[in-house]
Amino acid sequence: GKLMMGKMRDLDNVNAENLLAACPEADLVEIVSKSDLIAATNWTMLNNLNSIFELLTGKILPQAAKNANRFYFFDLCDPQKRTKEDIQDLLKKLSAFAPFGKAVLGLNLKEAEQIYRLIGGSPEDEYADSLKEMATAIRKHLGIYAVVIHPTRSAAVATKDGAWWVPGPFVESPKITTGAGDVFNAGFMTAQLLGLSMEASLTQAVCTSGFYVRTAKSPTIADIKSFLQEIYPNS
Repeated sequence: GKLMMGKMRDLDNVNAENLLAACPEADLVEIVSKSDLIAATNWTMLNNLNSIFELLTGKILPQAAKNANRFYFFDLCDPQKRTKEDIQDLLKKLSAFAPFGKAVLGLNLKEAEQIYRLIGGSPEDEYADSLKEMATAIRKHLGIYAVVIHPTRSAAVATKDGAWWVPGPFVESPKITTGAGDVFNAGFMTAQLLGLSMEASLTQAVCTSGFYVRTAKSPTIADIKSFLQEIYPNS
């Protein structure tokens, strides 16, 4: 478990106006042009992050070097703290990234169920077909490259080409759980940057988080390789 006692007021200063004051538009265009991955996390606590999304899709990305393989990754971080209207507005903002490359939304099970209900779905018990169905419906609604859902025991991803599910190396007594979702996301996006398939990316992601919860350490590529061999000795 965890006890979080954060002072959130200063996070309101994370907005488009202050970003441009710190990094002028031309510099931001140059930075984005050189980037293979742009990640935005903790939307829930950053009340003005939407203004930065609007800045990116409205001004920066149209000027940046074209790169159909550039990834945009989003992690909401428990959106139940935000209103239904806030979340609906966010979903529109995420859809606006689709023309500029590969937008990926990462969700834990609770977040996926919340958004699935918001778009008219009725979540069922956690199992492979249900996870793939939720990921598929959310991705189609947003019109983005991929939606990833990662409960504690498995993970699923959907793109326009299909949906995939893999079991995870679940452990009954983890050494740590805080941050497991972040480590999963890092493992998935690293795999995508390396050009791995969706199924392989999911496998790397669950093993990245699986290693982390057992050791309380973020794994290296060598750690992942040995862990994969341990978990899937016959593969």
